[in-house]
Amino acid sequence: GAGRNFTVGVVVGMIRAVLVINNHGKPRLTKYYEYLPEEKQQALIRDCFNLVTRRSENVCNFVDGSTALGPDTKVIYRNYATLYFVFCV
Repeated sequence: GAGRNFTVGVVVGMIRAVLVINNHGKPRLTKYYEYLPEEKQQALIRDCFNLVTRRSENVCNFVDGSTALGPDTKVIYRNYATLYFVFCV
């Protein structure tokens, strides 16, 4: 069959970082899917922790927020026991 031509472009909505943070703000697991210098990694952890811990348990777990990754970052999180599971897209 004939080959297909695919256009390579920016994919919107890709996971940029996965964080697991305890109730005290200490990261237990971090995974970054794009290069971030150490200072930006620490800023992202701090920003995400502050963003999710201020929210009530009765609100949506999807947040449009400005983080160290930029103003268009979306944060999806879930609190389970003493951990926050955070996805930055």
